[in-house]
Amino acid sequence: MYRIFLTTEFLKQLDKIEPQIRKKLDKKIEEYIAPQLKQEPHFGQNVKKLRGYEPETWRYRIGSFRLFYIIDEKEKIVAMISIDDRKVIDVLLSYEKKEGKFYGYEHIAPILFHCLVMDVAVHMPVFL
Repeated sequence: MYRIFLTTEFLKQLDKIEPQIRKKLDKKIEEYIAPQLKQEPHFGQNVKKLRGYEPETWRYRIGSFRLFYIIDEKEKIVAMISIDDRKVIDVLLSYEKKEGKFYGYEHIAPILFHCLVMDVAVHMPVFL
């Protein structure tokens, strides 16, 4: 069984979400997503491993939101590192395409998580 940690960056991103939506997301994470990821974070209908990232990064789809996490196999920890509305991610994809550097969805993670990975290594303040 895996343990779930919410990083400070993940919590900051949640705080930016409007209260009505945030309440629904909190309930979904607590009642459905966290229990599922504790059992099996690698597979699921809404789970996708992003390609080409170090550390390996995973995405969980929640309606129009995307929750991003990394897995520490040695310690059996799933660290949630970010959550964003798909619209935000699409803006980044559009920018890449305009600049002639369109790599696809999987290549957004290094842009979004450049500093977050260091955050995961140092700060894991919340345990579910």
